[in-house]
Amino acid sequence: MPLDLPALLAGVGIVPATYLLARRLLHDKNAALMSAAVSAASVTLIDFSVSARGYTLMVLVSLVVFALCTKVQQCGSEATWAAIALASAFGFAVMPTMLFPYATAMAWTVCSTALSKSRSLGMVIKEIAITSVCTVVLAVFAYSPAMLRTGPKSIGAN
Repeated sequence: MPLDLPALLAGVGIVPATYLLARRLLHDKNAALMSAAVSAASVTLIDFSVSARGYTLMVLVSLVVFALCTKVQQCGSEATWAAIALASAFGFAVMPTMLFPYATAMAWTVCSTALSKSRSLGMVIKEIAITSVCTVVLAVFAYSPAMLRTGPKSIGAN
C-alpha cells in the first residue's frame, strides 16, 4: 500500500464529511452541497491529499468530531461520546496538533449547549471531561510504542 493512500482516502472522505456537518448545522441541502463542492475543489485540500502527510486525516477527523458534537447537543448518548473519544484519539495519534480542533469542538459544544438550553450544561461539561480523559488515555496508548522505544521526549520534539 503506497504511503500516500491513507491521505488520499481521507481527502476523498472530507467531501461527504463536509456535507454531513453542513447539513447538520445549516439544515439546508443546497448549502450542504455547496460546502461539499467547495471542499472538493479546494486546492489546499487536494495538495494535502497527495502529499502523504496527516493533514487530511486530521481534517477528516475534525469534521467527524464536530458532526458528532452536533448530535450530542440533542441527546448525549454514551455511544456518541465514545465515538468522539475514539475519533479524537485517532486524530491525536495522527497529529498532536489535533488538540486545536478538539478543544474548539468541545468549547463549541459547551457554548452551543448554553445558548440552546437543550440539555443541562453541567451534564455536558461532565461528559466532556470524561470523554477528554478517555481520549487522553487512548492517545497515550497509541503513542506508547514510540515512547517506549525512544522515550517521551521524541513525541514532544516533533
